[in-house]
Amino acid sequence: MEEERLPFYKREDYYPMRIGQVLQNRYQVVAKLGYGTGSTVWLSRDLINQKYWVLKVHINTIQRNQELHVYRHLSGFTTDHPGREYVRQFHDSFKLKGPHGEHDVVVMTPLGMSLRTLQELQKDHVFQQSLTTTALSQALLGLNYLHEADVIHTDLHSDNLLVAITDNGILSTARIGKVHRGNAMPMVYRAPEVILGMTWGNAVDIWSTGLLAWDLLEKEGLFRVYDHDSQEQNDAHHVAALTALLGPPPPEFLKRSEKDKQILE
Repeated sequence: MEEERLPFYKREDYYPMRIGQVLQNRYQVVAKLGYGTGSTVWLSRDLINQKYWVLKVHINTIQRNQELHVYRHLSGFTTDHPGREYVRQFHDSFKLKGPHGEHDVVVMTPLGMSLRTLQELQKDHVFQQSLTTTALSQALLGLNYLHEADVIHTDLHSDNLLVAITDNGILSTARIGKVHRGNAMPMVYRAPEVILGMTWGNAVDIWSTGLLAWDLLEKEGLFRVYDHDSQEQNDAHHVAALTALLGPPPPEFLKRSEKDKQILE
């Protein structure tokens, strides 16, 4: 299995899926689409209505399935918001009994390639401005829909954008509510308020969208990922890079942080 290449892989955590297997007397597995540290993803054919669905089979060690929690929250959010069509739709969920425990299975609509894959097919691996504008317009509509539902994505980048907003973890990192504290977001996309230990809200998704625009149009990222042994050192270098580009943070902004002196020194 491909997931065996992952660090900390444990065979007993994953469900041993087989091509051709039928789940719930309905979903016949026809191909493997991907894998990650928390799940494997499969394409299935619905034997009842002949449609195709994506099955995300989570590992059996997840105590609380955040992704499923967010999807159920969105299912109860009734709206005609135009951005809803740009967020991957939840169809069904069920428990799958494996040899070493139960696995949550999330059934979702199939989508196309990621923006990152599409970008690699472009000349010089960068998008034309018109294509970037279209992609970002749809992403912002999708984010606006999520924010109206009090969901903060926190993991927006080109690998996580297909035909609709999604990711390999779909909404597994999303947060419900208006205000949060603590680490979130991939390192290079991390917003200043997250780095500085402040409370943060849906504005962090807009920060990610700005960096996403840069990544689609340019060959090199705007900021680099630091890999020191100390997270404090990583954060200090990240803030230094932000300051070099944007200037020093406003004093009123820094007043919200308990880590500002520690990092800025």
